[in-house]
Amino acid sequence: MLWFGATTANNPYERITLLWRALELYAIGGGRTGKLFDADTIERLRREVPGWLDEDQQDRYLGWVSRLNETPLMARLRQAAELHRVPVEKEEVEVLGRVRKIRNEMEHGHPPSAPDLTDIDRAVALLGRLLVFWGSKESAVSEQQAD
Repeated sequence: MLWFGATTANNPYERITLLWRALELYAIGGGRTGKLFDADTIERLRREVPGWLDEDQQDRYLGWVSRLNETPLMARLRQAAELHRVPVEKEEVEVLGRVRKIRNEMEHGHPPSAPDLTDIDRAVALLGRLLVFWGSKESAVSEQQAD
């Protein structure tokens, strides 16, 4: 449904929003790259907040500490595409980066850059390919399990 909206919406900013919601869901299958920080290290970083930071900076610091082991979205997308054996060109990754920048501007309250409609179309086409490969992989797994 998100893919359909990203394909058919008239507003390019709405298309970008729907596209990235769909890509975030797809990326869940990308897994994680592993924890760089063990629980003891995370806890130590929480306890040892630099005292020279002001209160707002300390809050930001603690927020980042809690996310140190999260795998970035673009890395999870790459992992999911590799898992599903989806061919993705370097130029397509660059297109995703440009469209992601606009999404981030909107998400974080900044005036968004003017979107390149061709970039949006290419990003939506890539999402379609990701979903087709994912669906065919799931179908193949289901068929093997049925045998």
